[in-house]
Amino acid sequence: MGQLFRTDFVREKGYLFQEQRTSNDLLFVFSAITDAKRITILDEILVHQRRDVSSSLSVTREKSWDCFYYALIVLREHLQRMGSFERFERDYIDYALHFSLWNINSIKGFAYEKLYNKLKSEWFKDWALSGLMPNALNLKVSISNTAI
Repeated sequence: MGQLFRTDFVREKGYLFQEQRTSNDLLFVFSAITDAKRITILDEILVHQRRDVSSSLSVTREKSWDCFYYALIVLREHLQRMGSFERFERDYIDYALHFSLWNINSIKGFAYEKLYNKLKSEWFKDWALSGLMPNALNLKVSISNTAI
């Protein structure tokens, strides 16, 4: 699913992509969606996305395995700054957990190990200590047959 945004809305709000290798559109898209006063859904195809391109950033995320986490942190800061974090907190938590699990289940090798260790030793705890995911310290989620 793609998104289209009015140019004047984007300029008025000052939305930009993050300067990082991957997940650089997360802040832009989710900020625009959560800040929008109105959203229209069209039931027609306006864009085609190429998939499984071997050189695309999305299939070489092992090189930037931690970008998604930093995008989530900046999104949380944006929501807090805009005074809308409380309204979207449950959605944020659900998405952060889902995106974390998708990331670890879709990378391999050394990046998998690094991400697994960061999630287990720091990031889930950070979210729990920040008042997010109160059960994160005792989280028992299956990740490739391994419990965190």
